[in-house]
Amino acid sequence: MAWSAMFLISYQLSVISYQSSVISHQLSASEGNRQEAPKKNLAILLPKNKVRN
Repeated sequence: MAWSAMFLISYQLSVISYQSSVISHQLSASEGNRQEAPKKNLAILLPKNKVRN
């Protein structure tokens, strides 16, 4: 139970970090600084087996 909670917390933090990089890219693009969008495959962050509660 504790391991699955720790995994979900670390997964949520990685998603938040990815979303913040996308937001910062959008902000810099709106200011006229053209940059390549951050590319990250979120599928590799998904658990291989569903977490059982």
